[in-house]
Amino acid sequence: MLKYLRNTLLTLLVLVLILAGFMVKTFYDAGEFREIKSHFKGQSKSVSGVLSSEDITIHPRTGLAFISSADRRAQVSDAAQPRQGAIYGFDLSSANSQLVNLTVGFDKEFNPHGIGLWMAGDGTSSLFVVNHRRDGHFVEYSKDPGVLSPSQVIKVTIKESGQHTVKEIYLSHGQPLSGSSVAAVFENTLLIGSVFDEHFLLCNLQN
Repeated sequence: MLKYLRNTLLTLLVLVLILAGFMVKTFYDAGEFREIKSHFKGQSKSVSGVLSSEDITIHPRTGLAFISSADRRAQVSDAAQPRQGAIYGFDLSSANSQLVNLTVGFDKEFNPHGIGLWMAGDGTSSLFVVNHRRDGHFVEYSKDPGVLSPSQVIKVTIKESGQHTVKEIYLSHGQPLSGSSVAAVFENTLLIGSVFDEHFLLCNLQN
């Protein structure tokens, strides 16, 4: 009887240790034990005036940035009435660029999500926008607004030989931007957007 009890306890102990090891490995792989050391080789500043900046695309010839902006936090809160979303223009070729609402005349419900720029052979450009209406199926994950989420930008350089290098060029604890969702580059300018923050980062890249 004692031998059976001892073997049972030993088996349970082994199972507990295996489970604990699995949990520690899971947390480690998820980055829970990683120390975040903020860094960026360049200068950056926050540009306010948007509801969010979940997606950004830049016209490769003109440097005009298109910013998809929607009131994401209000959309996931039953107690709030979302403000009308917008596509903002931000001219990166200008030293004193100001945000311009390009969809101010659109009178239907507008909660822009992903965007894509298409350029025709005759020089005409069209911006395609995915719109999430509240009466449709919409699932969004949101943390408490007071909880900051780290922001990270990775640069993948692909060479003609097919080889590639991966480099982390931006990392922060969540200040000045929490939970980065997109990074777009024009010449030596980097824009970093977020799903929820009401601003985006305008960064000057250095070699």
